[in-house]
Amino acid sequence: MPVSSKIRVEFLPDPTVQIISGVSSYAVLATDVAVFYDASSNSANTINLPASTSVPGKRLALVRSDAVSGHTLIVTPHSGDTINGASSLLLYNQYEAIEIENDGSDNWMVLSHAGLSAAGTTTSFLGTVNGVYSSNVSSRSGLSLSGDGVAYSSDGMVVLLVGQTTHSQNGPWVVHSGSWTRPTWYATSAVIPAGGFVWVGYGAGTPTTVNGSTFWTVQSTSSVNVDTTATTWFNAFASTLQVTDGTTTVSSVASISFPDSTVTNPSGSIAQVAARLATGSVTGTVQLTGDFGGTATTPLTKGLNGTAVSSTTPTAGQYLVYSGSSWAPKTLYNLGIGICTCVATANVSSLSGTPFIDGVGTGDGSIVLLTAQTSTVDNGPWQIPSGGGAWVRDPFLPTGATLTYGSLLWVDQGPTLYGKTFWMCTSGGAVVGTDPQSWELVKPNFNGGVTGSVTVPNGGTGLTSATLGDTLYASATNTLAKLSGNTTSTKKFYTQTGTGSASAAPAWSTIAGSDLPSPSSSTLGGVQSAAAVSHQWVDSISTSGVPHLSQPAASDITGLATSATTDTTNASNISSGTLATARLADTTNYRHITFVFGNGGSVLTTGLVNACAALDGGATLVAVYLMSADSTSGSATVDILRANAAVPTSSNSIVGGSGTKPALSSATYAKDTTFTSWTSTTFSADDVISLNLTAVTSIKYLSVTLVIKVS
Repeated sequence: MPVSSKIRVEFLPDPTVQIISGVSSYAVLATDVAVFYDASSNSANTINLPASTSVPGKRLALVRSDAVSGHTLIVTPHSGDTINGASSLLLYNQYEAIEIENDGSDNWMVLSHAGLSAAGTTTSFLGTVNGVYSSNVSSRSGLSLSGDGVAYSSDGMVVLLVGQTTHSQNGPWVVHSGSWTRPTWYATSAVIPAGGFVWVGYGAGTPTTVNGSTFWTVQSTSSVNVDTTATTWFNAFASTLQVTDGTTTVSSVASISFPDSTVTNPSGSIAQVAARLATGSVTGTVQLTGDFGGTATTPLTKGLNGTAVSSTTPTAGQYLVYSGSSWAPKTLYNLGIGICTCVATANVSSLSGTPFIDGVGTGDGSIVLLTAQTSTVDNGPWQIPSGGGAWVRDPFLPTGATLTYGSLLWVDQGPTLYGKTFWMCTSGGAVVGTDPQSWELVKPNFNGGVTGSVTVPNGGTGLTSATLGDTLYASATNTLAKLSGNTTSTKKFYTQTGTGSASAAPAWSTIAGSDLPSPSSSTLGGVQSAAAVSHQWVDSISTSGVPHLSQPAASDITGLATSATTDTTNASNISSGTLATARLADTTNYRHITFVFGNGGSVLTTGLVNACAALDGGATLVAVYLMSADSTSGSATVDILRANAAVPTSSNSIVGGSGTKPALSSATYAKDTTFTSWTSTTFSADDVISLNLTAVTSIKYLSVTLVIKVS
């Protein structure tokens, strides 16, 4: 697909890396890509940059390699040029390095500056690691990790993690028998400059067999906060340089290999690698950046306008879809409206070859919509392959795809069906090759739009207009007419009078008295309304439909008990007999004892509750209620403990070893009143009650209430 993006293409014809020492100044050449300057021989040293107009767009790395205090190294632009707007720039510290780029006019811009003496900064060269590990390490502890040809079995070895699911965990780690730590040169919260890199293959242990003697760098244009900033690490020379050692064959494009003897210590690694480069030859390639990666000969699309593109390989018929964070291939099966070549409205017995369908000669790539197959599973769009062999499913709707209800196909050819549209009307959709498919013609013909009226058999009304209040009715077979709405201020009703064997047209009319039957014992008829009167009822209706209301007497109610007329709220009215126990107030003394388990907002752990309750008399346990106090559904089991005049322990259970403990099971509420197989449910004076939480999952606050009946 077309992509609009900016890329940087940099050709490096015969690039050179300069190792300078024993002189007081050096004039940078147009072919230089890096200058390593040793200022130890002279107290004042100068690196002179070429005129901006002679090297437009040039990038250059400058590194001070000596550690002599008091010797100056000044980077000086050409006459009329500046560096970051200034007339010069001082490189003061050992391994202080800058990367600069010319704007093609009169200024050199500093892209990165590492090795400053200010607190909190560090040099671009970070340190050395034993190897690179590209998969996610979920538990960063112990000495069992092995990969990239290295077994990290010794405490203190350093591994570069580049495949962590949480990208801020990428970077160098020191392995230990316990938890791993960051190296001192990549400490947690340290600020790492853009372009910081590590050397692979030096230190305790044997250099790796896969990534040995390579540089790996942080892919970032700004500084990195260790363990906070998400980082991506990559081989700094992968796909960008080829190096000939001079005594050995050309190394892998993805690495630069040197004999181990050339790298004698970490602090000298940069200069020594540069020296190896200088003694050999370096051939440049086109380096792609931004939304592109790889080289000019093998480019890779890595993004669209700065948004990453997934590395997942797409399959036939997939589309590039934005997920909200990246672009990734995805299969879309309901394309709204698609196109087919022609439509078969009768069964096609042989799904092969290039037959004529609806007057259309099919051929390579033709899409045929089948709508009337004997096996409706075979319905749907098919493609005729090259050479006219066995048909295959439409690549946009392959076997196994879920075709949604309402998908449309527009017909591109055919004297009968050209320009018409078919829709997939199987309720709930269909899985291609598994479920039956029903396809029907969308009526009317969309080709040119709809004119005139649509008849009743085709789903229309046959009418061309309608007015507010109109009512449609069938005036004859397959013919609709309209009854205009009632426009008068009088309330009218929809009436219709048939012949006894046939219906008739409806009309609006008022209701006359003759339309209602006279009231009788079996026919209600028309009855006038009556206003409600308190404590009165309708005792009769006249033949003219007038209701009569009256106050009922006690004698009017059959089977009314004598007590119904007696005021039983006054005890003096009850002369004899005994009231049922259910009508007497319950004088039983019930008490509720509530314990609450909590763990500061975390899921509870088992153990004794930090509370007790003492009784001053005998009692019997009636019920136990368990409730999740924060409404979190979960499970919990408690044991009831009892000791006389002492704080109970877990051995003082009244449930017993074979009893069923009160429990909450995947719920927020439970109640126990059966006490199955309990040792005891009674209490004596001076008994102390407590609880033991023996099992719990998910619940953070548990309320347990004991209901006891006091003797």
